[in-house]
Amino acid sequence: GTEPMKEAVELAEKLEDFGLAESLLRRFLERERPSDLSEEEDREGRVWAPTDWDVPSPESIPAPDREGRPTMWDTRPISGDFGALLQKRTWLRENRDLVAGEPLTPFIRAAVACDFTNPFANSGERGLEFVNADITLYLHRLPASEWLGFEVNTHHSHQGIAVAECTLYDVGGALGLSAVCGVGQRRRPSPSGRRD
Repeated sequence: GTEPMKEAVELAEKLEDFGLAESLLRRFLERERPSDLSEEEDREGRVWAPTDWDVPSPESIPAPDREGRPTMWDTRPISGDFGALLQKRTWLRENRDLVAGEPLTPFIRAAVACDFTNPFANSGERGLEFVNADITLYLHRLPASEWLGFEVNTHHSHQGIAVAECTLYDVGGALGLSAVCGVGQRRRPSPSGRRD
């Protein structure tokens, strides 16, 4: 098996006490084992690919002021942020352990981070109005750094169904993509007038 598969098995063993997470991971391991493609060699012929993004390093971008609110991730916005009506780009770094005391491996780091695709790609002028229904992560290599870059490639929605995709980067360039499907969520006004 590949290193990511070994990591998934180890994670499943560590999550024994977490019920749903364990059952979902075990279902993946039992029925949806990925093909072992990591042993293949790259092909010699050239194929068109977009140029890698040319962006500042995450260390050179100041952290956004989140007004003391705790966040799930450390981010360094490059262009746009949540709610922006333009193609968004950001650096992201996980700031929590998935399993207390266990460092994130490159594969687990990418798998956990891909959950960022829905709120990043599917948020607009009224915030996030789509609940994440599905995520697909494709990697052609593992990340080589803690910081992962997200670049929104697409967002389309119709009648409460949204699909979106981000290219994922690390400091060495593109490493894969994350695609999501979101379902529209009606938001009720709260007593303060804000939408919850």
